[in-house]
Amino acid sequence: MKTQRIEEFIGIYGYASKTEGIGGKIREKMEDFIVEEITPEGEILKVGKDYGFNVEKRSRYLVFLLEKHNWDTFKAIDVLARHLNVKPENFSFAGIKDKRAITIQRVSVWRVRPEDLLNVKINGLYIRGCWYSDNKVSIGDLWGNHFRITIRKINLDQNEAQHRVKRVLSEIKEIGGVPNFFGFQRFGTKRPLNHIIGKYIVKGQFRDAVIKFLTETAPYEDKKTKEARLTLRENLDFKKAAEIFPDYLWYEKRMLKFLANHPKSYISALRLIPKQLRIMFTHSYTSYLFNKFVSYRMKMEALNKVFEGDIILKVGKNDLPSDEAHEVSSSNIKEIQREIKTGRAVVALPLVGYGIKIPRGESGEIIKRVLEEEGVKPEDFRIKSMPELSVKGTYRSIILKIKDFEVIGPVGDELNPSTLKILMQFSIPRGGYATIVLREFMKPRDPILSGF
Repeated sequence: MKTQRIEEFIGIYGYASKTEGIGGKIREKMEDFIVEEITPEGEILKVGKDYGFNVEKRSRYLVFLLEKHNWDTFKAIDVLARHLNVKPENFSFAGIKDKRAITIQRVSVWRVRPEDLLNVKINGLYIRGCWYSDNKVSIGDLWGNHFRITIRKINLDQNEAQHRVKRVLSEIKEIGGVPNFFGFQRFGTKRPLNHIIGKYIVKGQFRDAVIKFLTETAPYEDKKTKEARLTLRENLDFKKAAEIFPDYLWYEKRMLKFLANHPKSYISALRLIPKQLRIMFTHSYTSYLFNKFVSYRMKMEALNKVFEGDIILKVGKNDLPSDEAHEVSSSNIKEIQREIKTGRAVVALPLVGYGIKIPRGESGEIIKRVLEEEGVKPEDFRIKSMPELSVKGTYRSIILKIKDFEVIGPVGDELNPSTLKILMQFSIPRGGYATIVLREFMKPRDPILSGF
């Protein structure tokens, strides 16, 4: 199965399964894509449920359950911060959720009273619960997410659709899951270039990073946005661009107004973007490199095999890989292969950073080849001019395990006569992407038009 060019642009080549996909489209309606955060204790937070308010015992942080409908996580926080007259940096959360979806997650905020939070009325944002805590909600402070996703517009008969889903499920079970690629959301769905900007930052090319962010167009952007970006690319007139850029391009407008008065202060311009989003740039670049590493490994048909020199992570009682990395040697390779087969360990590849050790053997050769192609070294990720964007590096499993997978359907699609729909429900650990699971079943010809 060949992947589409836009997937290759973010480092994804090929599929783990060989069966033809069912096609179809996701996100036709907001209710078709539901994301419910799973707490570290394993509780699935339910969309639409009232969890109540327990704010009698005061503490440092106010934790609340934020349900959002068609809201980008960063923009939702930005809007809440402005309504509450606090900095976006006062907020923290465990993970970024999809924009084109209905989602629920825990968020914490510092120096905000519950009555002020509950008085904020913003269309599409709902507070489903609220309490005080001594600790803030930090990135990674979750088990994972539960998804309820409807795939519509399936142009197959019921038997064939059922057959293909069963075959794909059997194939991915055989390798223990799907390739743990980073999905489109990591790079920007309509404009997947976060990793390109990140690469410029890693290489110290801050002017290029800013100009790319402001002027790069994408096929799925609206005409007005494209024209504004292209005009700026031609004349680099920041003052004029600040007037013609659409108001919904918040971050771009903010940067352009600043650059109109400080035309060469590119690092300061980048810092006008919220820190959590800025960090996404360099982390997106490490994600792109990881996708390429996994793609190479997949070509070797070695997602569930282990080689001498590999790095493995032990899996704990909570079914999550630990942070402690172990190297495979000639003396322990047989034992580790057994642990991988029984799910007690996973092969990992690096999210490259200045503190990462490149594995030996086959994996090491893959990593060296990709880094040479990119013209970067691990030490480049220590960014002296913008230290807050530096990346130390870590290891990530090359397999994404799927829990509680359930298929309902296929049945007739009421929105698209003569076609079918299927509801897929499943849970995946933190850091995983539902779209990476779905692509194995759908194998879309155009990922963007298919709702990815």
